[in-house]
Amino acid sequence: MHGVRALVVCGQHGRELITTEVCNALERPPEGLGLWVVPLANPRGRAKVLEGDACWRGNERGVDLNRNFEPWEPLRGEEYSGGRPFSEIETQEMVAILEYVKPHILINVHSGARGVVVPFDGGGIPPLYGQMVYLARKAGTVPVLSGTVFGRAAGTLVDYALQRQGVQLAYTLEIYGPSVGVAREDCHAQFNPPEEEKAQVTLHWTRYISQLFSEILQLVDHEQD
Repeated sequence: MHGVRALVVCGQHGRELITTEVCNALERPPEGLGLWVVPLANPRGRAKVLEGDACWRGNERGVDLNRNFEPWEPLRGEEYSGGRPFSEIETQEMVAILEYVKPHILINVHSGARGVVVPFDGGGIPPLYGQMVYLARKAGTVPVLSGTVFGRAAGTLVDYALQRQGVQLAYTLEIYGPSVGVAREDCHAQFNPPEEEKAQVTLHWTRYISQLFSEILQLVDHEQD
């Protein structure tokens, strides 16, 4: 019986190939934690990248799946949010997964920067913000960033999960950012480590996620004593 349920989502943006590597390499969860993993939330977007469009971010229709949830806003350009909230089949499938798993913890894995991003992405402070920051710092030496550090973002998975699906703790992990000197137009290098660094990045973040789970379970046990 699992007292705490966690969901880890990777591959929401097509060009962020390294994120799926992390989901595929996750270790067995600690006792007391039920773990569900979505290693590739955007298979059609990833296919477009592998076919040669290294900068492709959205699904096959060009919709940014991390802008397609509620609370939703109409967005254009690279962050095109679709014609309405939940317009995309991938978003609908993610909602179905959330409703089935009913996770207490959600981790959404991305790349393009380095750090742990604590919601809300659309602005404001969630109820357990202090606990989220505390646990993120306790789990490892990584930058812990506000959800609006890269600019306000509407329609993200973590905000929806916290506000509409009963998730209590949610994080966006930004697991890789480019080194100095990488050209902005080199999308593969902007979002993915070179081959010789891939194993190190993957190991670092799988260990971080495992430690974060352990810290959460210890806190739960302490509060129940």
